[in-house]
Amino acid sequence: MLNPLQIQANEKMKERTIYINPSHGNEPYILGGLIAKKVSEGLKKKLGGKSKIIVPHIYGSRQERILSEVGLRGIVHLDPELGKMYEPLLFRNNDFSQHLTDLIDYQEEVQRKIREHLKKEYGDIFFELNIGSKISTGALTYYAFPVIISELLERTLQEPELVRNFSQSKLEQALEIMQEVESGIQTFFIPDYHTFSYDRNRKPKQNEISTPPLKSKPKENKDDIPRMSTYFMISGTGSELEYTLKEAENLQEHGFHIIVPPWTETDKFEKRSPDVISNFNIVRVDSRAGWGTIWTCQLCEKQFVPLPYNSGDDPEIYFNVKTLYSVNQYMATEIQEKKFGTLDGLSFVADQILSDLGVSSLDAKSRNQDSKKLLVTFAVEVRNRMGFQKVGITYVSTKANTVEEARGSARKEIGEWDWGHEYSLSKEPMDIQPL
Repeated sequence: MLNPLQIQANEKMKERTIYINPSHGNEPYILGGLIAKKVSEGLKKKLGGKSKIIVPHIYGSRQERILSEVGLRGIVHLDPELGKMYEPLLFRNNDFSQHLTDLIDYQEEVQRKIREHLKKEYGDIFFELNIGSKISTGALTYYAFPVIISELLERTLQEPELVRNFSQSKLEQALEIMQEVESGIQTFFIPDYHTFSYDRNRKPKQNEISTPPLKSKPKENKDDIPRMSTYFMISGTGSELEYTLKEAENLQEHGFHIIVPPWTETDKFEKRSPDVISNFNIVRVDSRAGWGTIWTCQLCEKQFVPLPYNSGDDPEIYFNVKTLYSVNQYMATEIQEKKFGTLDGLSFVADQILSDLGVSSLDAKSRNQDSKKLLVTFAVEVRNRMGFQKVGITYVSTKANTVEEARGSARKEIGEWDWGHEYSLSKEPMDIQPL
């Protein structure tokens, strides 16, 4: 890998190609595009030159419309040829079993074709942003997603309720493929509130960095919409469409005003952009438990109601629902804000990538201040509707120079948090580490 000085020498005043390597659905290409945009701006400020952000054009006019709505029109370059190449590996028809078969049968061929196309059309890739993808370009790669795919497959194999739905042999073959894909990843950016947050004993990878929600906070929407409105998000993968619309009809019969995305194939409900989720009159959001929608609800302080897991669906959704019922969404959001000092995970990841490339916007003074931080983890028992639940709470001490000072200030501040539930705090920290 090039060191920062080589990067600056080789890339200054040159067009850099950043490749967004997405998983299925809408959120991956949105997430990758927004992070790449921020990194591109940082690179231009420090090194000059331009960055070309390449995104596979997978979902036709819907993808174009969504990219325009999130401010990426004219920023990213959509490549329809790449979009066609991804088709064999897309999750479709709510059939994860078939998805495993496709991964085993086509991954190697799809990966080869994508690498050849990128080399021919764009030359060397400066770096790749892998957003839960099943292939690798072979370039310097950063990964940002709520779950590491190999870990998802490993846990699926260990979960009796799931493994009986799928072929164990295919899960093991897919796991081997994903371990190879992930072996070349430089850094995994995984949100602090993620797919496996229900497991307090999970150990992160050595090259894994915890982040705030991987989304920017939407602007407050002030459109005139009826009170008691519920937004039903339709999955970008097309999963659970019939069930979702049936649930929307049921709520409508109970007096709720139902709003769905513009791309929904129905005339029964009002259609509006997901931007309205931040509207005061939206009281809840119902959806398949995908993280794009969960992050939006975290940032807009809206109740997220997950649809039940369907046995044929992606196992990630099973574990997401498990986390949502085990770890309170509002509490997790408050903890993330306390830990990172921000809920803007996109800027957080972009700054980390820029720092890794040796062109961080942080000055020496900021880095020196960060080096004095201490991570202090306490055990907390919180009573919710399921009884007492033990959780680990991490507090970032920005002022303490010693472990003793960190212990005192952390206990004082955590004790003053508005938990909204009865809780008890451990007398001593579980762990203290320098940041």
